Amino acid sequence: MELENSLLCKHNLQALKIINDSNINTTQRLLCHQCLKEHQNKSQLSQLMDISIAISQVNKSQSYTSKYTNQLIYQSITHLNAFIIKFKLLQTEIQEACQQINLIALQWLQDLQLQQNKLFIERFDQSFNNQQSINDNDLNDVNYKFLSITAQYLPDLNSLINPFISFQQFNSCQQILLQLSKVNIEDAIQQLYVEYQCKTLIEKKEIIQQNSICDQEFINIQDMIVHFQEQNKGIQLEIIEQLQSLIGVRQKLSQSIHNLELELNHNIFQQYGNYFQIVQNQNLLINQGCMDKFNEILNKTQKDQMIIMKEQFKSKLKNCVQDVLTNHLKDLQKLIVQEQKLNNFISLKQIISQIKQNQYCYAIQFNKDTTIMISTSSKQIKVWEFNKGQLILRNNLQKHIDDVTCLLYSNYLNSFISGCGNDDGSIVCWQMGNNYEWKSSQPFQQHKLGLRCMIMNHEENQLITGSLDKTIIIWKLDFKQNNLVYQYTLQKHQNKLLSLSINDSETCFVSCSEDQSIIIWIKQQNIWKFKQILQQSIYDIGRQIKFLSDTQFIWLQQNQGILHFFEGQNFQFEEIIEKQLILNNQKQDWNLFPIIYNKLKNIIVIRYNSTVFILRIQQNGYLKIMADPIQCQSEFIYGSLSKDGQYIVLWDMVSKQYNIYEILD
Repeated sequence: MELENSLLCKHNLQALKIINDSNINTTQRLLCHQCLKEHQNKSQLSQLMDISIAISQVNKSQSYTSKYTNQLIYQSITHLNAFIIKFKLLQTEIQEACQQINLIALQWLQDLQLQQNKLFIERFDQSFNNQQSINDNDLNDVNYKFLSITAQYLPDLNSLINPFISFQQFNSCQQILLQLSKVNIEDAIQQLYVEYQCKTLIEKKEIIQQNSICDQEFINIQDMIVHFQEQNKGIQLEIIEQLQSLIGVRQKLSQSIHNLELELNHNIFQQYGNYFQIVQNQNLLINQGCMDKFNEILNKTQKDQMIIMKEQFKSKLKNCVQDVLTNHLKDLQKLIVQEQKLNNFISLKQIISQIKQNQYCYAIQFNKDTTIMISTSSKQIKVWEFNKGQLILRNNLQKHIDDVTCLLYSNYLNSFISGCGNDDGSIVCWQMGNNYEWKSSQPFQQHKLGLRCMIMNHEENQLITGSLDKTIIIWKLDFKQNNLVYQYTLQKHQNKLLSLSINDSETCFVSCSEDQSIIIWIKQQNIWKFKQILQQSIYDIGRQIKFLSDTQFIWLQQNQGILHFFEGQNFQFEEIIEKQLILNNQKQDWNLFPIIYNKLKNIIVIRYNSTVFILRIQQNGYLKIMADPIQCQSEFIYGSLSKDGQYIVLWDMVSKQYNIYEILD
């Protein structure tokens, strides 16, 4: 029955009859009801056979191989017919989307044209009412209306053209929309305002040159001259007062110095008066010629002085030895405490939290003193007050048009950076004002696809970003100005960037990618340059990478749950096989949640699949799991360690809430 339905004639209709004549062309032998009506060769009617009888005849005589071949052909025909039907529906959807894009663009254009006409007519009416000046309120109103129109249409157009990313004209359309999003009418109005002021000044200059200055302006100039003369007198009086004040300060300072000299002389005499008296008595004996008496006193004085010096030396030696022993004992005690700390098991205390969040949280960060926590919620950024593991929501921020996947908080200021994932790839700088009010920068966009990792240097004047577009971009960062400036792009990876890490001295950084490579980048003349692709014992996708010092870093592979250890000198790194650490044998599916290393507390937090591990570096340089792993219900876990190393905050897809753990170390 299946084969019968799939046999079609030249009209692309189901065949009902077949001509039993092998001399006739194949395309002419299958006949539908329309073919039968059109068939003129009556001599062939006797050779017609029902298609069902023909199929039965074929089934009786064909081999197993033939049946299998027919089945494959039939399945392909069925799938292709289904594809044609679905593609027609897709074609309809594309046409509707194109019509919608065109309609929105035309509506946007019409609104802008109406706004332009309205502005022109208002300026035209003002010209007849002698209203030549530019009013700030009018400018703000125009600016607000323009931005409102842009905000009304731009997001819809962006979302509608995204499905056409592979089309040839997509980039051109997207660039135009990007330019539209960056249009700043305030700059244009300010330029017009400046031009207007310049024109006014030129006209006034010409009037003055033609000696046709009006009486009112002359009076105004006279008033200005009088005002400046009065102001000048005030400044002169203020200068005289300051000079008199300085003379008084100088006199007081001289008196203080004199009093200090008297006090110093008095203290010296009190401290060394006995010595002066002895010297005077000895001088008197010499003058009187009593040398025997003088020698007796001198010998006694020297003997007493030697005894005093010996006692002082013994006392100082004893104190010195005691200080050395005390300091050495303190160092030994510190080493013992550190060794005990390295060997002590870390306990975790879960803090009860009922903070739910249904939207995905891809990143969490803390400020320098662990009083503020920021987290993502799809396209939004939530700002929390953090107090001993308790969260209070303070703000919901939104500037991105896609899910936020990366956050980076300053170690010195209450400022941070957010990066967008998926197809957007934009970066925004944020700066906190009073009462948890936040000021955002414009979106900075150089990446063609979404971000997966961000790092910055210690001085926080350089940002390094990695993206799904396979590139690394170097930016000039200025938190105080809330600004980023693109510098240059590094291209060496053949697939999506997943993780970045910079060493302590900031002389090199490492990157890993879905192309299974680890690349070393070094700084030469303050420019980052490619150094080498590392040799690895296992070639696998590297999900996370992290420097532990200038000469050591760890790399987490996607499969088998193995943490690899690399060491090197002069930027020549090699893997230390014996220092590998097996976490578990699950498969890693997602790369967000970077490795976190608190060097002060020697705590390393690593998420692998659905488990969060806490590690420490031992005295022998090996890594060791130092706490019961946190087992979650899903591999989609995102979180962070507080800057003070005291709290771990996690969000997972199953519980859809923030889980907070206190580290009892």
